[in-house]
Amino acid sequence: MTREGRNVDAGSVLFAHVAQRPDDEIDLAAAALLVAEAEYPNLDVGHYLAMLDGMADAVKKRVGPPGPGALLGAMTHYLFEELGFRGNDEDYYDPKNSFLNEVLERRTGIPISLALVLIEVCQRVGIDARGVSFPGHFLVRIQDDDGDLMFIDPFDGRLLDDRHLAELHPSKYGALLDGVETVAITDIRPLTDENVALRMVVLADRMYDRNLPLLAGGVPLDQLFSPEMLKGGYRKKYLRALSRLIALTREQVDHAAS
Repeated sequence: MTREGRNVDAGSVLFAHVAQRPDDEIDLAAAALLVAEAEYPNLDVGHYLAMLDGMADAVKKRVGPPGPGALLGAMTHYLFEELGFRGNDEDYYDPKNSFLNEVLERRTGIPISLALVLIEVCQRVGIDARGVSFPGHFLVRIQDDDGDLMFIDPFDGRLLDDRHLAELHPSKYGALLDGVETVAITDIRPLTDENVALRMVVLADRMYDRNLPLLAGGVPLDQLFSPEMLKGGYRKKYLRALSRLIALTREQVDHAAS
């Protein structure tokens, strides 16, 4: 096939068609496999999509008693314990780590390719999962039915705790919140660390920009910043953050009442 004097293969045309669809309609796995066709001309895209379907079916069969995180727990155990998906520490820069077909066959790859496997299986079992680029790493963000966020390191299937998330640079807060409908912050306590307080200011700004309803638990929000902070050089920033956070909690009340 030729177009404007250039050779154009069918895979490239199909990939262009997939890539031009709206973001929420793009089949990432299909797109990744179409990219791999340039390196693997005889690649059977349908075969590898069926592999992902089969993994999702296996996860559903392994879910025990219903409960928070039951489906997610079954999925991470199946992928990382039973199937043995893992990051390729031995040869991290092997080009095969980037091709989805190779990752599915070899069950090893780099964070972004393993994240794609995790996201695709999540979507097939009804879990809201998205990729998030953290400093120096690529993670998968999971949002449950209550709006709570969890993060998984696709390199080893580890659920990340608050210590890891605290290392997230404030410039990434916007990406962290994209696609979120409600934010829940529990066990709120007065802040005494200025660095943490300023991170909270940025988070409040990004939430306010997106008009995200806030579910807050713990001390009243007007006690979030210590009296000493409210007397210091960042007083106006802290007061603005309080105003915005309180407005977002009212938005949540209004939304629930409507």
